Amino acid sequence: MTLSIISTVPTASELQSYKIIAEVASSNQQWRKVGGGGSNESIVATILSVMLLARELGISPMQAISGGINNIQGKFEISARLMNQLIRKHGHKLAIKMNTDQICMIWTQRKDTGEIHEEKYTIEEAIRSGLVKPGSAWQKVPTDMLFARCISRLA
Repeated sequence: MTLSIISTVPTASELQSYKIIAEVASSNQQWRKVGGGGSNESIVATILSVMLLARELGISPMQAISGGINNIQGKFEISARLMNQLIRKHGHKLAIKMNTDQICMIWTQRKDTGEIHEEKYTIEEAIRSGLVKPGSAWQKVPTDMLFARCISRLA
């Protein structure tokens, strides 16, 4: 049996390419948000960090900085869209059983163990957690927000 270990440390030329992409991306107002503000050097460094995390997850740098990975108060979070994609990419099964503005239910089956699980998230839980606030996405697009919470809980 042969073990294959993928290095999480990029080669020097790879790192240089990532730095160039981060510098170019930092000139785009949308992608600067990924950098979290601060000096241009800080923004480039944060965008570079997001791209290196993406590399470890097996996704493209542009997919990561285009909303796949978000910088939320200095903590990198994978978007619900990317979670959905990665779960499916790795061969696990997902079925959205219900997704309304009141509840989201997702069924899954793991590829490796065959384990079956169903997860749900309700608007009542979001209200109890203090997530539903005037003008928030929870009021504007509750179906999307319930899906995001449900899939992150499931993942």
